[in-house]
Amino acid sequence: TQGGPAGDGNGLRRSIYTRKKRNSPNDLLRALDMPSGFASTSERQSTTTPTQALQLLNGDWMLARAAKLASRVKGIDDAWLAVMGRPPTDSERATAEAYIQKRIKAVKTARSDAATESAHPAGLFKIHSQHERVVVNSSEKEGDDFTVEAVVMLDSIDVNAELRTLVSHWDGGKGSLESFGWSIDVTGQKSRYKPRNILMQIVGEDENANIGYQVLASNIHIDVGRRYHIVVRVSGSSHQVTFTVRDLDTPGATAQSAVVPMDKLAKISQGASPVVLGGLSKRLPTRQWDGRIEALRLVPGDIEESALNADPRNWNAGIFIWRASDPLISQFTWNGADAKADDPYLQAMTDLCQVLLSHNEFFYLH
Repeated sequence: TQGGPAGDGNGLRRSIYTRKKRNSPNDLLRALDMPSGFASTSERQSTTTPTQALQLLNGDWMLARAAKLASRVKGIDDAWLAVMGRPPTDSERATAEAYIQKRIKAVKTARSDAATESAHPAGLFKIHSQHERVVVNSSEKEGDDFTVEAVVMLDSIDVNAELRTLVSHWDGGKGSLESFGWSIDVTGQKSRYKPRNILMQIVGEDENANIGYQVLASNIHIDVGRRYHIVVRVSGSSHQVTFTVRDLDTPGATAQSAVVPMDKLAKISQGASPVVLGGLSKRLPTRQWDGRIEALRLVPGDIEESALNADPRNWNAGIFIWRASDPLISQFTWNGADAKADDPYLQAMTDLCQVLLSHNEFFYLH
């Protein structure tokens, strides 16, 4: 083009010069009424206010720019000048200073609480702590046929409809090849699949070479505060997922099983995300596991029934075997809530910059 080569929608190019992809449009521009590929102007068919608000509050595009701006500015006045083109009023400055001090105090309090966790129970995954998730370092792929076996206990479910993710090989997205993957979850209190339901989400390539997404609910409901032996067998070749759950706190309890038909989805392990215990590769506090994961393993293929065992000490095969009682090895890395941003002031300034970038004065006047 006359203005130079087209760029990615997440880069620094003006939106008029970004690449247009019909099947995987830019999330932010789509939320802001981007014209469709077959029309020259935008046409709003339904309200987009909720998706716009979510993109501004939680979208990677806005969060990345807020973090970059916060790392460059020297203070509140500098942030206002960079975004609004003017200094803050006395009232705005006082409000911003009070917010930053409150935010810094909250971060320091949280760190102080985390520091008291010196005797952290083995296998306990807690939201907003240094033990939220475990990232698995492995280049081996499980393919479209694999088995997940785990011994777990869930301490709580979400009070709304969010999920508690036991394990995932997914970032939670559905819009690109990099987001191919899967997760095993437990439903929240207001879920349309009913509370405490074990389900699986899968993203892969469908029969028409498009991106397909499916939720497979087992309709097996577990109770909080009880130990369970959970086995999930995924068979892309047979197009089905088999769930098996046994209550380990009830002597002689029989296993509950469910076989759920699966769409013809392929390449489900070819996404860019690592395997993560206790959440997704992209941190979402509402999607974290709350409770114990005593042991978990991922095995390629459908392993024999005789190879399954509720005692993880007898496990001897798998792409990886996580046992909370074992010493932590380099294959596993704990990932906590404050793993990336360590400076409380920078965290507070990042939040402030996000507010400024989402402000009507910036959006509509600048």
